[in-house]
Amino acid sequence: MVNRSIDGLVMNQSDKAQQYNEIKTLIDRTLPLVEHGKGYRLGSEFWNQPFRIGNDETGLFTTLKKSEQGILPPIEHIAKPLTILKESDFRLSQPPVSHYPWHESKYLNQRLKQLDPLITELVPHRPQFSRLELVGKNPFKPDEPESEQSDKNDSKSDYIVIDDTWINKNIVNQENKENTNNPYFLSEEQEQEALADHPDVVQAPIFGPCIVFGGQTADWTGNDIENAGLIALESRLNFETKAGKRVLATFEILNIGTTSIYYDWRKLPDLNPFEMNNQKVQRFYFDTRSNVIMPGDSLKMHIVFKSNIGGIFTERWEFVTHPRLLSAASLVLTLRGVAVQEDKFKKNRILLEENYRKDLFILSRFREI
Repeated sequence: MVNRSIDGLVMNQSDKAQQYNEIKTLIDRTLPLVEHGKGYRLGSEFWNQPFRIGNDETGLFTTLKKSEQGILPPIEHIAKPLTILKESDFRLSQPPVSHYPWHESKYLNQRLKQLDPLITELVPHRPQFSRLELVGKNPFKPDEPESEQSDKNDSKSDYIVIDDTWINKNIVNQENKENTNNPYFLSEEQEQEALADHPDVVQAPIFGPCIVFGGQTADWTGNDIENAGLIALESRLNFETKAGKRVLATFEILNIGTTSIYYDWRKLPDLNPFEMNNQKVQRFYFDTRSNVIMPGDSLKMHIVFKSNIGGIFTERWEFVTHPRLLSAASLVLTLRGVAVQEDKFKKNRILLEENYRKDLFILSRFREI
């Protein structure tokens, strides 16, 4: 009708264009690993920072794209099976229309041969679209009269739906008898056991401010501050190491609510019942800057304890949130570190004690003589 070849139609050109784009994507991903000058920003995407609108507390932060975070999208493979190609009357053996086709370039073939090991590592499994084909068939024929359909044994009640497909129950039962020993087949008892691990009722999301502090839940109870000055939750982290050595521990805070939580750390005064003159030496190290925890995110704090002298040291920090949780009650994190003084002269002392015992033994022998 349009006096054009079948290969020149748009519906038959899209498949080739997708195939060419996949080849270009593979070359673009693997070429920076072979030569310099291509992909000079590869691996340095973390320099991109979110753009801020407004101030730190009430402003908005834009979200970086995954590609800006260094997370490249997966390579997609899209093609048509042979049945679709036959329906569109596409001739695979027909020569291309162009006199200089792109895919027959010598330079392209050399590049693909050079990058083939890296492409195989990047995409180890390449789908064979000529064999990937699923043809469905409707078991119900609406053209038949209702009397003929009622006489058949395969009524609609004899069919079940599996993955949006109508399948005869008799066929399923026959396959169940044959596949009782099949490791990929699950019996009814095995299905019940598999479903036993999943709860029947899923817990509803918590609306409003709510966090998990040291495994304990702290939610918003209103704008009142009747519990100000009281300690609602207190978590403890214990450290033990030798003097001069450092030890690391992790403390996690989860935001399970639907509101952003702004927080700040405030150090509580040390308890000194004996009025001793303690030196102000820092022994616990962690990030005490103000920040925000978005809904669904978690704050993982890495706390380091190190002391050059032996002893037991304690620090108490209050986790101040905005909005205030538990009617402004305090959330306290207690850090307790034990530094054991190493006995550096233990070997020398043992050697002196052995020599002393030997001298006593020799002296006692002389006295006996």
